[in-house]
Amino acid sequence: MKYAVIVDAYSTGASLADELKLYGITCIHVQTSAEILEYDVDSYRPGDFQQRFVATQDLKALTDALAEFDPMFIIPGCESGVELADQLSELMGTPGNGTALSACRRDKWHMAKRLHQMGIPAARVALIHQMSEVETAIETIDGWPVVIKPVNSAGADGIHFCYEIAQVRHAVDKELGRLNEMGLINDTLLAMEYLAGQQYLVQAVSRDGEHFVFEIWRDTRKPVPGAGVVNDREVLIDLLSEEAAPIIAYVHQCLDAFGVDIGPSFLEVMVTNNGPMLIEWAARMMGTQELSAMTRVRGVNAVNLCAACYADPEVFHSMLEKVNRSNATCEVIGMINSVSGQVIHHRWLDELSVRPSFFKMIRAPEIGASVAPTIGISTNYGFIYLVHEDPAVTYADYLWIRQKEAEDTGFFDVQLSQAAVAQAC
Repeated sequence: MKYAVIVDAYSTGASLADELKLYGITCIHVQTSAEILEYDVDSYRPGDFQQRFVATQDLKALTDALAEFDPMFIIPGCESGVELADQLSELMGTPGNGTALSACRRDKWHMAKRLHQMGIPAARVALIHQMSEVETAIETIDGWPVVIKPVNSAGADGIHFCYEIAQVRHAVDKELGRLNEMGLINDTLLAMEYLAGQQYLVQAVSRDGEHFVFEIWRDTRKPVPGAGVVNDREVLIDLLSEEAAPIIAYVHQCLDAFGVDIGPSFLEVMVTNNGPMLIEWAARMMGTQELSAMTRVRGVNAVNLCAACYADPEVFHSMLEKVNRSNATCEVIGMINSVSGQVIHHRWLDELSVRPSFFKMIRAPEIGASVAPTIGISTNYGFIYLVHEDPAVTYADYLWIRQKEAEDTGFFDVQLSQAAVAQAC
């Protein structure tokens, strides 16, 4: 029997074990902690695994236990599993990326410094360990606005866009010492140059040090006064276009610099007046994605490619040859909510379902769930996938969605919270 290990098989990585069954591979699950983070619990599929282990400080005991299965490879399922997967694959001699540059795959400070070291364009950064270091950090960045964020969290957790030093101090006071969404204490913050331009989300997969970009999304986000930004609209772009070419070339440079030999990558890249520059990246698949939409428009999805790159190189390269690189139009719309309360009814769903480009809605709040106004990426209440041959059709449906959100309470009828009722009075 053939075995593989997945470390923290949550989020998109929760689909890997089932995909690997297609190659006759049985999966073992390793958890980086006994308690699964709250936002990962629902995605975990314990029935997909023959056995489960929880990592401790004693990695030798863990590798001895895993050695009984003689795993072919070890994959990080999500962000929290990246560093342990690097350690285990190196200790057990399975294909992997090693530990020498592991810090560059998780820590945002090390990401930027590695690119500077390799002569690759990157944002100016500075570290803040305590309030007394704020002024020095601002001098290093040398320009406004400044972005403040944890060095080792994920998504939009703890990100602040600051336009003056008082806002920087407020962000530092709020974030230092806070338990972030990765379950880690923010003992260090990153001050980062604000990169102005067009943002892109990029998915790639690597095998034997060769990198393959298979998705690029033009990402539009809306700023929220007094908060961060919210997801507005992501549009899949043509991989053969002039728009994509410099992004792909830059991503290859970055992945080489970060020592990526095998596995998935997810990068956020800003195309500035001076060319592409990395915002941050992760050695794992992108979270919150509807895989069936990509199967529809590209013929393969991230999980297909990730599993194949480890399990069968011939199948992997065959998949890459079949990827539809033309611009089959797909958009992802982040739902923006403006009310607080308990959801008692979903509005407009029947009308939405018959829109010409509607494909699927994911992660919308269920009846009875509590919602609050969308003030950041983590509070987008659902995502709508639009797929059509004509981009004018998907854009028209995007405008329809925003119009309906602006009417009354948008897509959700809610029972107002006591605070909202009091404010209305």
